[in-house]
Amino acid sequence: MIVETKSASLNTMSVTIQALHVEGKQMTLAVFRQLPIIDLNEDCSVWGRVLYSIKDEGDEWFVFSYKNCLYKNIVSLPKFPSKQYWTNKGWKINPDYEDEIEIYEGIRNKLNLIPQLFIAV
Repeated sequence: MIVETKSASLNTMSVTIQALHVEGKQMTLAVFRQLPIIDLNEDCSVWGRVLYSIKDEGDEWFVFSYKNCLYKNIVSLPKFPSKQYWTNKGWKINPDYEDEIEIYEGIRNKLNLIPQLFIAV
């Protein structure tokens, strides 16, 4: 698809960046990696999400407080549903694809309401 420049435009938008600070200094990745991992429960207060890949652990994290201490835990999403699946007779269309996509997107939309936190490099 070709988009002609006369129908395109650039807009300036404002964004709010929330940075996590510890003792007045911006949290670094080294400090973030050292946060203990515990399960979230109803007594936890979620501060936000951090997009950071830790090998063999995860790519998206919750940062939250529990009993006056900071913790992290992985954001667990169901696997993105596949439109097709393989059978011994070839590829078949997944009949639950649209329902699964709706569920996945609903969860992702709720997660996007949780602020994303910036961690210093």
